[in-house]
Amino acid sequence: MANFDLESQRAFYASIIVGSLVFGAQICLYVQSFIYLMKTGDKKRRNFYIVFGAILVLLTAIGGGTNIQLGQFMWIQYPDYPGGAPAYFADHSSDWYEVWGTGCDAFANIMADGLLLYRCYIIYSSNIWIVAFPLLVLLASTAMVIITIVQSAIPESTLFFGLPVNFAIAWISLTVGFNVIVTSLICYRLLSFNIASRKTLPPELANSYTSISAMMLESAAPFTVSGIVYVVTFAVESPSQQVFAGIWGVMVALSPQLIITRVAMGIAWNKDAVDRVTASLAFKADTSGVLSSSAASNDGRSQIIMGLTTKKSSEDMV
Repeated sequence: MANFDLESQRAFYASIIVGSLVFGAQICLYVQSFIYLMKTGDKKRRNFYIVFGAILVLLTAIGGGTNIQLGQFMWIQYPDYPGGAPAYFADHSSDWYEVWGTGCDAFANIMADGLLLYRCYIIYSSNIWIVAFPLLVLLASTAMVIITIVQSAIPESTLFFGLPVNFAIAWISLTVGFNVIVTSLICYRLLSFNIASRKTLPPELANSYTSISAMMLESAAPFTVSGIVYVVTFAVESPSQQVFAGIWGVMVALSPQLIITRVAMGIAWNKDAVDRVTASLAFKADTSGVLSSSAASNDGRSQIIMGLTTKKSSEDMV
């Protein structure tokens, strides 16, 4: 973005409002998941998700808070700054608190991508080869974001001005590319489950595990879509990138929190459920030439129901 004109300032202001609203939703989801998690018996996994969610809340609060602080300085505390708000933004976007905020957003992004990759690994029955390439992309994006943060700390350089722009485009492109790959893998897997188990899975379980909404939440599709829109607006230097930066920044934490909430409620896919469903579907296919279709369907149905309804046991929660 060549300058911070009036249109860009409006977009920045809108991003603060949208980010605050989504952050409120994140807080509500964290409290809800905390209540559910406290009812589980597996302390190790329970504590992991509680701490993981708390860190995401903290990082999002810092990231959003630094933008609010910048706006407060730019529009309220120093309204008569020489050159106005555009000059203040250009001169102070690399201040320590802004760099700190960018770092918090980046770390939250790495955490979210790591959780999404782990979910993909679980849904694909712990197949390391499925996640090998996405893992390499994640490592590359992590290296690039570190370079971006270091470069953005240089005076008069931000994610929107100077050399850091090139590194930022590479980082955002890599992390969004990672999200597209993993989201597509998860959606394909769950869609396959949906098609294969359509005649065996009870409607009440199908709605929880293989519905469109379940696929969207399990695959963090909202996060991926917001990232795609952001990287496009960022690359073309549109003023609206400020709005989508704010949306993407809070979706970084909201999407994994949605997954954690599903885990806490016992309606997220885990290793045991995936193994049982794939085994029962394979059994149905193998016995289709020996058993009647009705018998095979009933056996597959019972296997799937057992796999999904026992997910809430503490030792199976992932």
